[in-house]
Amino acid sequence: MKPTRIGIVIAMCLMGAWARAQTPSVALIELSTDPDPNWREQDLRHLQTLRASLASTPGLRLLSQDQQEKLFQEPPDAGAQGFQQKARAHIKRGEAHFSRLRPKKAIKEFKAALRNLKAVFPSLADLSDLEHAHLMLGMTYQALGKRKYAEREYRMVLLLNPDRRLDENRVNPVVVDRFDRVRQRLLTSLKGSISLISRPAGARVLMDGKPVGATPVTIPGVYPGDHYFSMEAAGHKTWFGILGLQPGGLQKREVFLQAGQGIQWVRLRNRLAQAGITKVSPQDAQQLAEGLAGDWLVFASVLRARGAAHMELGIFKKGSPQCHFLGRILVRPDEMAKVGTVIEAWIGGDRTVPQSWRVVKKIPLPPQGFDPDPDPIFPPLPPAPPLVTAWYQSWWFWTTVGLVAAGASAGSYLWLTHDSGYLVEVVR
Repeated sequence: MKPTRIGIVIAMCLMGAWARAQTPSVALIELSTDPDPNWREQDLRHLQTLRASLASTPGLRLLSQDQQEKLFQEPPDAGAQGFQQKARAHIKRGEAHFSRLRPKKAIKEFKAALRNLKAVFPSLADLSDLEHAHLMLGMTYQALGKRKYAEREYRMVLLLNPDRRLDENRVNPVVVDRFDRVRQRLLTSLKGSISLISRPAGARVLMDGKPVGATPVTIPGVYPGDHYFSMEAAGHKTWFGILGLQPGGLQKREVFLQAGQGIQWVRLRNRLAQAGITKVSPQDAQQLAEGLAGDWLVFASVLRARGAAHMELGIFKKGSPQCHFLGRILVRPDEMAKVGTVIEAWIGGDRTVPQSWRVVKKIPLPPQGFDPDPDPIFPPLPPAPPLVTAWYQSWWFWTTVGLVAAGASAGSYLWLTHDSGYLVEVVR
């Protein structure tokens, strides 16, 4: 390539980088309060649609979701990789002892590997090392004739990876046979349930490395045995625990999550959500914008009214003395597609929003003698019915009832005390 062409390519790259730096950065912040768990997945899809609309707008540079969540999430454990490397070294030494017929030393190494892996379990992106350590420990126990301990480790392997199969060409057929028997007993065992509650609620739950929902959650159809659990919540340290489940049983656990380094940002976001998009504090918004290093903040809140999903939108510019409420939109494809264009125009100085976004928060009462709009926004209320007292509630009805009752009592008394010639006897 000629030097002239190289210079052109470099200049174009520099111009592209400069143009991207000049594009305003936008962060999308959800401010939904008390979301309904039954609709949470659908609400998250609506927010992802909004994010896609903003990301596809050429004049905006949307901060990635991972980039935003770093501010609220607990930073990864710096020593996790070191623990995992130590665990792999223990597994390697244990396999060497196992091949040299030193089962006791092999068990010691495999247990040390499991301790290291459990210490950093929430940071493990892959559970293959944990699964392999359990398998090798089970094989070592079986070689010593400890069938019960071996089957326990094989069960742990199958709970971590239900599709795990052993190759007879690489593993002793006796081990394969025992492993398959454990699988059959596990598949035919009576399943149970596990219920988890966390403080605060809404923590993401992973069972054996797989997401199973957010707290409070009840997980049905769980195979009996020991399961690895972890809970993740913004601004809190990740919790890890092993929960055992009996066949057909129910395991309940309440977890109190400890506050982490990002708790101050989570509380700030919660404070903004409690205030509502129409009353966002500029000071709080400014602090959040500085933490995210974003030029603009777009606030979104999903709510439901009359069976339909709506979304309230607001916007804030870093350094601005106020936040602006853009309006409320009905969540449907044509309205969601407009959001990116409207936000881009607003940032560019055009402060107009579609007519369909405008919301009448409160309709004032008309003055005395005012002729209302013949086509009002809401139909007029029907006239109140006249105040008519029912006959059984009137004073004259109950007065008549009282007089009749008093006359009947007096007549009965006189008739019973008068000597009428009749003899009344009570026969017992």
